[in-house]
Parts: sequence; C-alpha cells; structure tokens
Amino acid sequence: MGASRIPRSAVTPARLARMSAVKGARNQALQLVDQTNKAGRLLADGKNEGALHQFRVALRRLRTFLRGYASHLSVTKKIRGILRRLAKRTNAARDLEVSILWLKEQRRALNARERIGLDLLLEDLERNRDKAYESIRDRVLKEWRPIEGELTKFLSGTFKDQPVIHTFAQASAELASEYSYELEMGLSRLERQQNKKMAHRARIRGKRLRYLLEPMRRTVPGVQGALTALKRLQDDLGLLNDSGVLLEQLSEAAEVFSAKRVQRLLDLATKDNPNRARMHSEMRDDALPGLLALARRAKIRRQQALLKVMENHVLARATIIDRIRQVATRLGDQTNQPPRTQAKKIPQRQTRRKITTRARRSRAARPRSR
Repeated sequence: MGASRIPRSAVTPARLARMSAVKGARNQALQLVDQTNKAGRLLADGKNEGALHQFRVALRRLRTFLRGYASHLSVTKKIRGILRRLAKRTNAARDLEVSILWLKEQRRALNARERIGLDLLLEDLERNRDKAYESIRDRVLKEWRPIEGELTKFLSGTFKDQPVIHTFAQASAELASEYSYELEMGLSRLERQQNKKMAHRARIRGKRLRYLLEPMRRTVPGVQGALTALKRLQDDLGLLNDSGVLLEQLSEAAEVFSAKRVQRLLDLATKDNPNRARMHSEMRDDALPGLLALARRAKIRRQQALLKVMENHVLARATIIDRIRQVATRLGDQTNQPPRTQAKKIPQRQTRRKITTRARRSRAARPRSR
C-alpha cells in the first residue's frame, strides 16, 4: 500500500460512491472548501447582493460535512470549532436581512400613523445590518483565510492508501440512517414542546440530511423526492424561526424607542423655555402604534407557520422518515452494483478506413495466378 493523493477536481457520483470513505470524504471536503472560498471572495467584493447568503450556506455545508465525516477526515476539533464560531457570527446579518425584507412588504397594510414606527424600525435595523456586514468582512473573512489554507493543505496532501473495505457510499448510508433517527426525535420533541428551541433543532437536523444526500441526487433512486420533502420542511421551519426572531426584534425596539421618546419629552419639558411646538411634534410622532400593528401581523404569521409545520411535517413525520430510510438502504447497496459500462463508439470514417485496410491486406496475401 503506497501513498495516495486526493483528486482536487470533482468526480462522477458513481466513482465517488465506490471510493474509500477516506478518499471520497476528502474529495468532497475539498470541493466545499473551494465553494466557501469563492463565496468569500464575492462577499469581500461587496457588489453581489446575495454574497452573504452564498457564504453562509457554503460555510454551513462545509462545517456540517466535516462534522458528519469526522472519523474519516481527522480534521481537528479546533478547526471545526473555529468554523462553528465563524458561521455563528453571520447569523445576525442574515436575521436582519430577512426581517427588513418582510417589514418593507408590510408598508401598504399600515396607515400613515403606523408607518412612523415602521420607518424608525427599518432605519434602526438597516443601520445594524450594515454594522454586521462590516464585522463579517473585517473579522469573519480575515479568520477564514488561514483556515482555508490549512484545510486545503491537509485535505489535498498525501495519505497512506488503504484497501476499499468501507466505501464512501456505505459511510453516507450510515450517516443517513443516523440523521433520520435524529430528525424523527427532533420532530417528536417539537410536537410535545412547540417552542423556538425545538423548532431550531429540528431545522438543523433536516439541513444535515439535505446536505448529506445532495451529492447522490442523480445516482440513487428516491433521493430527489427526499430532498424536495426536506427542503419544504426547512422552508416551513425557517419561516417559523424568522417570525419568532422578528417578534423579539419588535419587542426590543418598542422598549428602546419608548424609553428614548420619554427621555426626549422630559428633556423638552424641563427646559427653561419649553418649545411647545416641538413637544407636540414629538408626542405626535410616536413609533408605538406602528410597532404594535407590526407585532400583531408577525404574531399571526408565526401562528400560521406553526400550524403548517405541525400539520405537514410533525404529525406526518413517518412519511418523510420512511422515505429517507429507504434512500439510506439503496445508498448502502450502491457499492454492490456493478459499474455501468458503455461500448466505445468508433467514428464511421475510422471504421471504413479499418475495413478498407483489411481488404487490401487480404488481397495482397492471396497467391497470384500465373
């Protein structure tokens, strides 16, 4: 057994399935490092509106993959811990982006008085979002670069080649079974405890399964259907989570804005020569009616999202879990299936040339009649 080097470029799904678990995991991890690096460059450039989302998704996929295939990759806990911290630092910017988008969509449903609160809240959230973006560019990308170099050097380096006893497909099948059990338990707990914490855990477990199965979508029957169901689960749980985050932001804004407004009124009222016109303007421009209207709408949105999650996913969880387990079984059988071979096509001109050459040789070999 000699030293082996991991191919840096992508391989076909069929070849990936038959690779050893170590070689296949390293190959896929390298692809994910490259994708994260590319998204990081777009984010640093600052011209792509979807760059933050791309970077967050790429970083999350990489971290999830390294965690799942940890026994085959031997990536240190220190590196995985740093990736976890980097991913966590992007959460605030993402939450603010989602909230801002929803708030802007509510303008038409509010009256003129309520829009005062909407405008003040949007101004505050957009300011916080810009600060979060600056933090990501200054800190997260700066910390990512040395980690990217270290991961690339480790994953693409040589390692002692081993016989293919445990394939990448078999390792993935085992993970799919493990993750399906975790998702089933997560949805079961969400049925008993319908809170933000349980919903978040179920959502994360669904994402892990999606990221695991996506490379096999074209080679394993049933994967595409499982991915569609998992994406629907993730979207519905995401809406539930976003509604909860928005309600927290509204509650915090109501407390801060109210305190600031009372302080401004007190300052105006206690001056030697109070400006009554300004006091009336301050009393009139109250953010609270708008925040209350938005909170009512956000509460209804959260209730509808919870109802959808319960009916479509939690109470019907047996369907999606059975589907994933069937996929895991098929995935484990991939190694036992013989590779497909295709007849090599010979160009027609080349075929004619060969026939003509054979004919000439045959005529030349015949004895000439005297």
